[in-house]
Amino acid sequence: MKPLPSPFHRAHGGFLAATRSWQSLRSLILLLSGTLLISRAQADELYISDYENGTISRVSDSGVVSLFVRGLDHPRDLAFSGDDLFVVTGTRGIIYKISRAGTVSTMTVPSGILQGIAVNPRGEIFVSNTNAAGEILKIDRAGNLSTFVSGLTNPGELAADAQGNLFVKETIMGNMSVTGGTLIAKVSNTGVISTFVSPLADYGVQAVDAHGDLYVARSGALVASDQNTIARIKPDGTTSTFARNIPSPIHLAFDSQGNLYVTGILANNAGTDCRIYKVTSTGAVSLVVSGLNYSPFGLATYPTAAKTSPSAPPSPGLSTGLVLVLCVPTVILMIIVLTWFAVGRKREKPTHTE
Repeated sequence: MKPLPSPFHRAHGGFLAATRSWQSLRSLILLLSGTLLISRAQADELYISDYENGTISRVSDSGVVSLFVRGLDHPRDLAFSGDDLFVVTGTRGIIYKISRAGTVSTMTVPSGILQGIAVNPRGEIFVSNTNAAGEILKIDRAGNLSTFVSGLTNPGELAADAQGNLFVKETIMGNMSVTGGTLIAKVSNTGVISTFVSPLADYGVQAVDAHGDLYVARSGALVASDQNTIARIKPDGTTSTFARNIPSPIHLAFDSQGNLYVTGILANNAGTDCRIYKVTSTGAVSLVVSGLNYSPFGLATYPTAAKTSPSAPPSPGLSTGLVLVLCVPTVILMIIVLTWFAVGRKREKPTHTE
């Protein structure tokens, strides 16, 4: 006669039925052990332009700086479209396209005085041109250059939101110290221009987060308490202070994790110290790297994808703590499954009667 089924059989008969063969158990173990190979996304790479020295440098998440390309003509703002880095210059109207391998190609805008660059979700590139026409230029996915809108006043830095709307810094000369010489215009994805926020003090470069909030650097604010801060502007125009104590913030860029990176310049007796700060979504500020002898004009992030494979060893980017969190419960669960599997097989062996 057969032994009575164990409580585990009664409560989890369907589960054991699925693991009665060694092949099914092997599949289950592989499924469980696969959780050990989940890797967190590595931090994005940072790229910073040096206007005076004509270089683009790459900064790792640990603050290690390495030269990416050299020999550019006064690089200003920069942005990624796919794997390619696009850089604008403010002298001869040059737009650089730089591959991940560092190969440089150029496009020239006649009579161009280029200031800002932004990429919309479709990968289309927009460039501000502070010539007499006050243009925003567009480069489509095929590389064709056209005028998107015109009639802006000294258009400067750009930012694009998830809907493809552009935010443009406009500078009104001669009015900086009285009522604020900067306003932010909004250009819809169909090319309709409207004033988003006006007037402002000397607001700097801007960036848009995943929620559509606009962030701007305030280095020369008229109100002392607003100086050296990052402002957050909601879609309805409501402005608040997001982060403080960043010396002379200039350029902003979000990474794929929602962290904001800011370049700042600290002037001291030793000279000028260019720095990069990281600001979390809660406004916590930390220093990424300092001591850069740069004249920074642009900052961009490149998302580094996580390496996840069920047949490969864990990624070096996986922290020890995360390995333990995933490993210990999985091993315990595997031991429980193996034990009950062995007990179940033993009890299911046929008995011989006289």
